[in-house]
Amino acid sequence: MIVNPEQHKQVSRKTTQLELDEQPPAEFGLEGLFNLSPDLLGIAGRDGYFKRVNPAFEKILGYTTEELLATPFISLVHPDDQTATLAELERQELGTPAVHFENRYRCKDQSYCWLAWTIAPSQRRERLYVIARDVTQQKQTEAVLWETQARYELLTEGSKGGIWDWNLQTNHVYYSSRWKYTLGFENDEISNDPDEWFKRVHPDDLDQTKAALNAHLDGLTPIFELEQRVLHKDGTYHWMLCRGATLRDSNGKPCRIAGSNVDITEHKQVQEALYKSKERYRSLVEATTQIIWDTNVRGEFVTEQPRWSAFTGQTFDELQGWGWLNAVHPEDQFNTAKVWATAVCDHTLCQLEHRLRRYDGEYRYMSVRAVPVMEADGSIREWVGIHTDITERKQAEASLRKNAEMLQFLLEHTPAAIAMFDKDMKFHLASRRYLEDYNLCNQDIIEKSAYEVFPEMPNRWQEIHQRCLQGAVEQCEEDLFVRANGEQQWVKWELRPWTDGVGEIRGLIVSTEVITERRKAKEKLEQLNERLLHSNRDLEQFAYVASHDLQEPLRSVNSYAQLLAQKYEGHLDAKADKYLGYIMGGATRMQQLINDLLEFSRVGTHGKTLQGIDTEVILSQVLADLKVAIAESQAVVTHDPLPTVIGDEIQLIQLFQNLIGNAIKFCQDKPPRVHISTEQKQKEWVFEVRDNGIGMESEFFERIFTLFQRLHSRTEYPGTGIGLAVCKKIVERHGGQIWVESTLGVGTTFYFSIPQKRQETHEV
Repeated sequence: MIVNPEQHKQVSRKTTQLELDEQPPAEFGLEGLFNLSPDLLGIAGRDGYFKRVNPAFEKILGYTTEELLATPFISLVHPDDQTATLAELERQELGTPAVHFENRYRCKDQSYCWLAWTIAPSQRRERLYVIARDVTQQKQTEAVLWETQARYELLTEGSKGGIWDWNLQTNHVYYSSRWKYTLGFENDEISNDPDEWFKRVHPDDLDQTKAALNAHLDGLTPIFELEQRVLHKDGTYHWMLCRGATLRDSNGKPCRIAGSNVDITEHKQVQEALYKSKERYRSLVEATTQIIWDTNVRGEFVTEQPRWSAFTGQTFDELQGWGWLNAVHPEDQFNTAKVWATAVCDHTLCQLEHRLRRYDGEYRYMSVRAVPVMEADGSIREWVGIHTDITERKQAEASLRKNAEMLQFLLEHTPAAIAMFDKDMKFHLASRRYLEDYNLCNQDIIEKSAYEVFPEMPNRWQEIHQRCLQGAVEQCEEDLFVRANGEQQWVKWELRPWTDGVGEIRGLIVSTEVITERRKAKEKLEQLNERLLHSNRDLEQFAYVASHDLQEPLRSVNSYAQLLAQKYEGHLDAKADKYLGYIMGGATRMQQLINDLLEFSRVGTHGKTLQGIDTEVILSQVLADLKVAIAESQAVVTHDPLPTVIGDEIQLIQLFQNLIGNAIKFCQDKPPRVHISTEQKQKEWVFEVRDNGIGMESEFFERIFTLFQRLHSRTEYPGTGIGLAVCKKIVERHGGQIWVESTLGVGTTFYFSIPQKRQETHEV
């Protein structure tokens, strides 16, 4: 066939377009279409605002034109969709001719509707032409169909029938538990009366049910079978499939009928939904994705093409002859005309892909296939063709290419050692880190078996692989791997199956980390800790022995100083008496300090075995020991009920005595008030000792638990500064913690915790 010269010139030459694309649609003679279109049509600027919108915006979204033009269009996008929307706009700005996406747009009534957008730039790329279609109903319909399909699958897998047995002679019916359960009842809620069934049958189904039952009892039907609606306990009607058979006596008279009821409500709903879905899908294919057309022997449109016109929006006057070519993307027109003309001339199959403009202006990728219809004599009568929308496939292919590029980038740059195997344990892919960790960079391992690459792999790994191929996920924090060259590697690994699109296991993915250096560091740290543990125990023993050995010389110093004071009392001058007083006071303080040090060292070395201790009894003994101090200070000590804990009786007495004694000692001008309470938490008891004493500032909260730390002089409050350090050590030996809260001039609260169960503790 010879192509029309005028048509050929339109295809081959480059057309010059005036700067009309920056003008409003009226310049194209499309003002009426712009205003009457049910789709949202508009022009947007690069500054993020609409410059013009058609009335469909106000109809669908509820905003006035003035409100839309004054509002940044991204602010109306659902927060969850804004990032994706901005990404599409950026992709268009980087050069994509047109972008297509969906998002949720906020209406004026604060609801959201789903919009499917197409955005293309003007010729000078200063503005954007936007088209949107409301697809909210489609989204809702899709969600309902998926939910219905899921219910249907559950029904077919788990449904069981309820059994009934009707004794016609006694008129009693046995209803199984399952029969009652399908209607929402318990066993004792339904009697053996036949009316329990019939009174629940839907009024519109009752006559049909009785007629079918009587026909079967009269011998007119071999079995009793029908579908009926039965009232559920919740007030709704459920569809039931009822089947039964009759037992007759020797005279042929029915004496018993038994059968089953199966709830088929969801099955019927699913059937109806699937039927509607199938019809909708067929209609959708016929109306949108499949465009069937025909031409004369010269390849020209000479008759009406309803589906072509419905898709492109072209009238017959616009598409006849070669006018249809104007709906093809300008960049694809030349190749389309060339391939089509060649096929028509050569009488051969025509196959190609091009972009076709839809009635809304969006270009869709199409797969085109046309064949000649032959006469009996071998001549061509006409051409029949079909356009199939492959836009989604093209997008999927582009997405796959992008994903493949991303995957390759990930494998090249990820710091993790990852490998992927098929079901035969052949390498599918491996990250660069994996190759580096196992010295495989110079080997081509893809499609090679892991057992071939690692011949030294122990047999137990084959068992692990088989378990994981059955669905297991296995991991190990530390595993010794001995290479073929004798090198030892400590490895942390995880092995799990990977599946295809339908959920079938296709192989395994392993992620590993060589932790040899970390393992060595860990072993070194454990050795250091062990040495430190022995060192601390030696230090504690040394402190105990040293403190004990210092007692004897101090007692001698103090005794001889007292003898001098007694023997020469009145014979020495005032300075000598003063110096003797200093000696005896210093010796006494030193002896008290040594005693406190002994107590501190005994916490770790002379503690008793932890066992159940009633803290009520402990507190009673402490209060008895402090009876004099309580009386002299007029203190009031109260407490809540206290629990039994796992502890050391002697050390708990010392703990309570130190804390309560401090509360009495560090008091204000008013009588001390001390309250002891406790609270049970997840795995521990938390004790609270609260007073109304002098309090302290927060900067001293940590300091007071350190040896020899005092906040006041000995003349104000006596002591050595060891008591709270002893308390801290006691609590830590019991596996707990101690802390303080205080306000200066108001009072102090000490807290300490004791685990509810015995714990293994290591003092370091």
